[in-house]
This record gives sequence, C-alpha cells and structure tokens, in this order.
Amino acid sequence: MRFPWILLALLIAAAWQLVWPPQAWSLLDWVAWVPLMVASMRLSPKRAALLGLAYGTLAHAAFFSWLAQTVVTFGGLPLAVGVAVLLVFSLVHAWPFALVFGLGPRLRARSGAGWLLLLPALWVVTEQAPALFPWQIGAAHIRDLPTIQLASLFGASGISFLVLLVNGLLAELILRRAEGRPPPLVPLVLGACLLLVTQGWGAFRQMDLARQQAAGPQLRVAQLQVDLDIAAQSRLDGPKRLKTWMDLLVEARADRPDLVIFPEGALRTEVESDKPSKLFGGHSPLDFFGKIAREGKLHLLAGGLHIGQEAGQPVRTSAAWSISRQGALLARTDKRELMPIGEIRPFAGSIPAIAALFGSGRDDLRPGIRPIAVSDQTAAGVPYRYTVPICYEAILSGTMRWLYRGEDGPPADLFVVISNDAWFGDTASPYQHAGLTAVQAVAFGRPMVRQATTGVSWVVAANGEIRHATEPFTRVARVVELPLFHTDTVYAAGGWTFPGFCALGLLLTAIGARARRRTGSSSQA
Repeated sequence: MRFPWILLALLIAAAWQLVWPPQAWSLLDWVAWVPLMVASMRLSPKRAALLGLAYGTLAHAAFFSWLAQTVVTFGGLPLAVGVAVLLVFSLVHAWPFALVFGLGPRLRARSGAGWLLLLPALWVVTEQAPALFPWQIGAAHIRDLPTIQLASLFGASGISFLVLLVNGLLAELILRRAEGRPPPLVPLVLGACLLLVTQGWGAFRQMDLARQQAAGPQLRVAQLQVDLDIAAQSRLDGPKRLKTWMDLLVEARADRPDLVIFPEGALRTEVESDKPSKLFGGHSPLDFFGKIAREGKLHLLAGGLHIGQEAGQPVRTSAAWSISRQGALLARTDKRELMPIGEIRPFAGSIPAIAALFGSGRDDLRPGIRPIAVSDQTAAGVPYRYTVPICYEAILSGTMRWLYRGEDGPPADLFVVISNDAWFGDTASPYQHAGLTAVQAVAFGRPMVRQATTGVSWVVAANGEIRHATEPFTRVARVVELPLFHTDTVYAAGGWTFPGFCALGLLLTAIGARARRRTGSSSQA
C-alpha cells in the first residue's frame, strides 16, 4: 500500500503549481495533501521526513521553475548558476515538509486523532519562517471567494489550517479503513460542520460586502501597462521611455481618471527634482508631472529612482512620488524590502568574489525607513488615503501591517501596489506574485489596485473580488473603477497572531504529554 501512495504524492508535488495562478485550481487543494499524509503516516518518522523532503524539493522546483531564468535576467549570472540556485533553493525550502510530515507518524501514534489539529498547527508555524519568496497554502485560494473570506479573521494562515485539517480527516479515514478500524465519526462530523459553517459564512460575507461596495464611491484608476520585455525596456533611452508612458497616459486620460499610476521601473528618474532637464523639454521633472496633474485634474503616483547622499556618496532607493490634483508634491515613499540579487547583493560589500560574480559598475539600492500614507480626493470630492507597497513588500504580512498603519493618523483606505515583474519573463511568476498580494486586501478589509509595468495588473475589492486583470506583456491603456469601500477586520485588529496561538497550543500539548509520561513512569515504579 505504501508505494502507490508515495508515487501519487510525488506526482502531485510535480504538478503542485496547478493549484496556484494562472491555473488556480484551488479546489484540488482540499484533497491534494491526502496522498502525502497517508504515505508518511505508514512510514517510520525518519523515512517520512525523507519523503517530506523529496516532496517539498520537487514541489518547489516545479512551482519556482522560473527562478533559474530570473537569476540570469535579474542578477546577470550564468544559466548554470541559475539552475544551481533553483536546486539549492528548492532543497533548503523543503525543510517544513520534512519537519511536519516527519513528525506526522509520531503525532498520530501519541495523540491519536489529535494529530488532525497538531499537524495543521505545526504547518502554520513553519509558514512564518523567513523565506526568499514566502508563500502560504491559503493564498492559493484567491479565486475561491467563500474560502478567502477566512483571511479577514486569521489571514492566509487560517485557510492553511482549514485546508490541512480537511485533508487530514480524509487521510485518517483512509488509514483507519486500511487498519480495519471504524471511521473517526466525531472528528469527521465536527470537521464537516466546520467546513460548512466557514463556507456558508464566507459566501454570506462576500455577498454582503459586494452589495456595500456597489453602493459606495468608486475611484477611477488609469491602468497603464507596456508590452515590452526586460531586454526591450533596457534598450529604451530616456526620451523613448518617457514617450512610451506618456502615450499610454494620453490614451487613458480621455476617460478622466482620478488616479494615474506609473508603476515601479516605469520612470528611471528623480521625479522630485526641480532642476530643468532636456528630457522634460527644459522643465524640471517636478514641474512636468505637476502640470500633468493640474491640467488633467488627477492624482499622480509615479514610480522612479531617488538618488540621495550619504557620507558624501550617492545612494539610490526605489521610490514612488505622490502628486496632488493641484500639482503639488505630497510625499515620497521609498521601498523598504529589497530583493536579493536583483536589488541588493548579499555579502558583496565584504566578500570581493561575490561582488565580482555580479559584475562591476553595479550599485545596490538602499532600503527606505518609514511608511508614508497619502491623502487626496476623487473628482467627486470623496477623500481617500493610501499607502504604497512596492513590489515584493505586498507579499510580506509584517510589512503590510506596517504600511496599513502608515506613519501617523488612521489606517489607509486602500493599498496601491506598484511592481516591475518584467524580470520574470513570460512565466507563471507574474501570476503567482500577484496572487500572493490579493489575499492582503481581504485580510485588512482594504481594496487594492496593483499596477505592474508588464502585468499582472488588477483591482481587488475588500471582499477579494478580482477585477480588470491584465495578461502579462500586453499593452493596456484604460480607466477602470475600484470600489473605495473598506471594512475593519479581525485580522487587522489582532487576528494576525493566530500562528502564535498555534505555537502556544503545540507547546502546551508537548508539556502535557511530557507530564503524562512522567506520571505514568512514576505510577509504574
């Protein structure tokens, strides 16, 4: 019985990315973990850990297959190094599978049906560990609107817990049948009730918020996107780059947007500079973009490159400038979380060999130090307040909590995410990256507009509805509506501590089990 289940588990690992965007077959997630659970529970802990390691390595290699080519494009490294990075990355990040499913047989042997709660709790704890591209099982369910509502309570971690609980119940049913034991009726009934309640509540919440969103104010956003890959973009000089984006703006401006967004990587210039420049027809960049905002009566957010000074040396940050409808500079937001290899070279400052590997003439970016919340209003006079997660920041739960609060004042009304995903090429990565951000809208009860240089761009309502999604590397110049409705959530108020409660539950269980063993040993003595 073991080998067929092991083989099935590894086959699922190889196809694991199908659960995620762009396919987004998230319904498979409710049964996809069953073969791994059944196979691992019938092995010794050591062999179960090895199976988990193999499963995790294969799943990561399939899911992140785009990483090899991205390392070449983003870091300027040889393809052989890219493949090596993918293999090492997959092996290193497979440790949660080895730990959780290696402990599975022991949890079941010592706690009986209690493993159905302990294993999901342990998995949720491992999801919080630092990772280059952090992901959570629950984030795969962004197209499953009833399920994704759970993120408003406990974030994606709550969905991860429920998914593994359901898979565990099915696995336990199969295991008991093979062992000639009766099915676990009480856990099955309770699990079925929990699933029905969460799905029913999720469906009601989604429809209730949809009604409120439709009746509330709308923000008209200019969705601008180019069809140029990273090589084509790099060949554009300053005037051609500016003209590419200005042509898109002129095309979309006829529909009178409230907000125009030039995403990360669109403008490689210092927008707040007041120095005249030939690139801007003798005007300064600030005057140039201020005039666009005034004449179009629109709010402008422009992604660019800020060059400052530190100890007499120039330092660069990836930044976004907010310009009011009156043409005044409101704020600059600097990117805080930088991508290793592409934006910052780990250890390059202290290890010359690493600096040489990346090539000369390459300067690292510097991280920002504070979140900025920007306030403006629509053409109809409706005020709104937003913060700007830049690229990678929008998939980091801790950073999103930080940005949600802003520097001062009330929480933001919406998130404006800007990104440059052209580095990933025509792969699944732009879809996966966008998908990991969408769950944040539900978690915080705030709508989100995501604008990527080459896509995927879209609007996410506070209830998780994804609208106006674009295909990567397609030219887009249009105005779309974003519902400004927002709502407070349990997650934002403290539900994000759910993994901490899982860790506490595991600790108390371990202490209780140890105490029982001591008591048993004492009574036998």
